[in-house]
Amino acid sequence: MRTDRDRPQYTPRRSHLWPWCAASVLLLCAGLLSGCKGVVVNSVTAHVTGYPLTGSPAAEDTRRVQAQANTKALKWYEQNEWRFNQPNNSPPRAPQTCIALSGGGIRSAAFSIGVLKGLEEKGVLAATDVISSVSGGGYALAWYYIKHLEVYENTRPEHKQPKPDVFSPESLEALASRARFITKTHMAGGILANILFIPVNVVLNGLWGMHNNTTPARRMYQEEIVKTFMDERATVRLQDLTADKDCREVDGTTGTCSLLTYFKLPLPIVNTTARIDDDRNRHNSYLARTVFEFTPLRFGNDGFDYVTTGEQPYPLSFAEAIAVSGASADASILPGSGLQIVGSALNQDLGYFIDNYNEPEGGKWYKILPFPFYLFMDSYRRDKQGTDIYLSDGGHAENLGAYSLVRRLCRQITIVDAEHDPGYTFESYFKLKAALRRDMHVDLSVPEIDRVDRSLEWENQTGSRAGRWREVPVKPGVTWATPVADGSIGRFPVESDEQTTDLTLKVKYVKLSIDRRLFEEGTTDASGKPTYKEAIDHYGLRVVSFFRTQCPEHTQKTQPCPFPQYSTVDQSYSEEQFMAYVELGYQIIMKHYR
Repeated sequence: MRTDRDRPQYTPRRSHLWPWCAASVLLLCAGLLSGCKGVVVNSVTAHVTGYPLTGSPAAEDTRRVQAQANTKALKWYEQNEWRFNQPNNSPPRAPQTCIALSGGGIRSAAFSIGVLKGLEEKGVLAATDVISSVSGGGYALAWYYIKHLEVYENTRPEHKQPKPDVFSPESLEALASRARFITKTHMAGGILANILFIPVNVVLNGLWGMHNNTTPARRMYQEEIVKTFMDERATVRLQDLTADKDCREVDGTTGTCSLLTYFKLPLPIVNTTARIDDDRNRHNSYLARTVFEFTPLRFGNDGFDYVTTGEQPYPLSFAEAIAVSGASADASILPGSGLQIVGSALNQDLGYFIDNYNEPEGGKWYKILPFPFYLFMDSYRRDKQGTDIYLSDGGHAENLGAYSLVRRLCRQITIVDAEHDPGYTFESYFKLKAALRRDMHVDLSVPEIDRVDRSLEWENQTGSRAGRWREVPVKPGVTWATPVADGSIGRFPVESDEQTTDLTLKVKYVKLSIDRRLFEEGTTDASGKPTYKEAIDHYGLRVVSFFRTQCPEHTQKTQPCPFPQYSTVDQSYSEEQFMAYVELGYQIIMKHYR
């Protein structure tokens, strides 16, 4: 008979789950502690502001204090930027005339070039102090400065070269011949290259969190910009535009000059967007912390600080800055964090990581940590303490390029809006309007456009809600009859002759648009066919001919003509299409800009 002593003793098995449970608890604690700390950026206001829009005059002491703060905010610009584009031997002054070129791909580039040509003939461009650009507007900006740089580099000290005619028919036709910018084949090749590099992206940026730029399409996109708009000048730097060399001055004496002072050119600004990780403080909602500028004199923004030329090497060349400014196809703009993660995992990011010039204390040793441990390191975050700064399309923050001019208190700002807007809803205008109210406590007002937002009507609903009325916006439709509208931005308290005054900036809003009524309701000949005389008087024969080619008379009544609001996805233009946009911009300025 077997006794209990003879029976095998039961030994409980040791669980192998407890290490994983402990690790999960540690990760949870680390995540909670990391989340409590929050994103780190400069939160102190370093730009000009107005006073709250309460409808009543601000107290005198409040205005005086704000005016003093605005003077301090403008001090760097006064000491470094104001000396450009001024008459010889004149004291530096605040910028009086500025131009903002919006995003919109090659559509915006062609239209902006036409606008610049018109402003040149009216004498406005020669008096312009600053040109700010975003995305496609940057293509036009790069082309404009490269054409001047080619002449400037061939000058000798004993000769004074006249300012080149960059808008000559030969120059514009040569550019139009390269307007097959990014074809569908280029797009397909870029997407395929990104897909092939997915394993590299997953290992470097997923498994190890290296923040490497693994998207081949961005490099391919940059090369097309260089070929089309920069005459193969891939190595030009923004600093080259202000680099001094020996040259002959206007009075005949030999001295030093730079491209900007030699031809009296405006100071260029290329705007990108600095992506900031989201947290409870919503730092990424303020333009001062997300609009990231590149100029010949410095780069940066209020959130990450600025680096002046000579302090550190520029992280991007001129072409790279233009390419990043137009990096619209980026996973960071997808709705929801889930789609953003999937988009990044599929390597569909055209943005670009640059080294964080703030030299964070944590260093880059976190990059040896595998997923998910590096997620809890301060140096991995996209903020001032992270080792890298992620930049994407400037339009992701502000697509008109006007914010950089407002913070410089430019007295008159011409905003060139060539974004895709087939319904003329002015989305970027109203976004900028809301941002200036929130960030600077000032009001952007263009009455002709403000009516779009206030146009409401009452609609009787149907179905189960029949008999109930609701307020709905009235869409302006597919036409816009005011291509140039006047507006203002204000008010900013400033110090003037030891007194405090209120400054209101003037705005000229130039909209890519066509008044279709000129094509539909114009005069006819004896046989009843339209002559398009009114349209030709407004837009020129080239624009009208292209419009009629793209939109025959028999189709205009059944479907709206896509010109001039072709989708930004279309980045390959024929010579006729490119020149039609140039001519449209030119004619709008010549006929409507006062």
